[in-house]
Amino acid sequence: MSEEVKRHLVKHVSEFKLKLIRGQRGGYGWEITYNHPSSEEILEKIRELDKTLREWFEEPKDVKGANDKQR
Repeated sequence: MSEEVKRHLVKHVSEFKLKLIRGQRGGYGWEITYNHPSSEEILEKIRELDKTLREWFEEPKDVKGANDKQR
């Protein structure tokens, strides 16, 4: 009686990696890595994630005089 051995290779086709970095002045930056066979898919997903991260972590641009200390 012969024994049959089956092997399965599991390959993750798409994978996100996100590195969130807090700077010395309290601001945030990030590195996004996304592996996928389609370059169009990669760019679309990275744009979406970058937009979301900017909404969450970027401080609003200073309006002239908005952050001045009151005297």
